[in-house]
Amino acid sequence: MFHLFVCLLLVQTQMCKPVSPAPGKAKMAEVIPLKRLGKPEEVAGMCRFLALDPAADYITGHSFNVDGGIAIGC
Repeated sequence: MFHLFVCLLLVQTQMCKPVSPAPGKAKMAEVIPLKRLGKPEEVAGMCRFLALDPAADYITGHSFNVDGGIAIGC
């Protein structure tokens, strides 16, 4: 048995809609090293890789940060 976690920060989804107006989102994006919110397709890409790609078969017990680099402070 293994556990894989995809850890998100701010992704442009319905959940982020209450964070408005746009200047509020821009201010949050300033602290993210990539200077933008994540896109749903970027999260989906990581999940698709973990679920379907044979290259991920040997990955076990890990957390993947999909956060634009904020967790490592680059």
